[in-house]
Amino acid sequence: MDNQVINEAAEAIKEEGNSFFKAGDFVTALQLYTKAIELDPSSSKYLINRSLCYSSMRDWANSAEDARASLKLAPKAQKAHFRLVKALFELDRFKDARLAILNGLKECGESKEMKSLEDELAVRTGIPLRPKSTDFEIVGELGDGNFSKVYKALHKSTNKVFAIKVGYFPVFCLYAVVCILRC
Repeated sequence: MDNQVINEAAEAIKEEGNSFFKAGDFVTALQLYTKAIELDPSSSKYLINRSLCYSSMRDWANSAEDARASLKLAPKAQKAHFRLVKALFELDRFKDARLAILNGLKECGESKEMKSLEDELAVRTGIPLRPKSTDFEIVGELGDGNFSKVYKALHKSTNKVFAIKVGYFPVFCLYAVVCILRC
């Protein structure tokens, strides 16, 4: 079979899967999306559809796996970034979700969908994705490093404690890095 015939067959199977998905028959939809993937494994959209189907069945691990596979084929696929982060949220893997959002922002830019994921992360964890230095109050010193000091800092709005590394490059430029992990 030539590629066009395969693509058309896979697309027809996906559309049939969409009909079953809309009707709430997720098991049949999942089987059809799997057939479409088997016919055309180079298309990210079938993996995204199956990821959504898995999430509708509350199978978050498989939803995340399909979203990751889709991103390998199409790194700028915003729907795949969205599906991955949503699955990671449900798996309580907030550190991975944080990294996935940052990757999605890098690949897809500042879209409404990516911003909504960023906001949801802040609500779920109490920690903004991109905190500002003014969000913190230094409450103590934790130690020294090469051209840096590490401080204990309190996030003002959540009262969560973080380690903040403040360093000096030899060219006397000041920089600060906020550690995402709580102390």
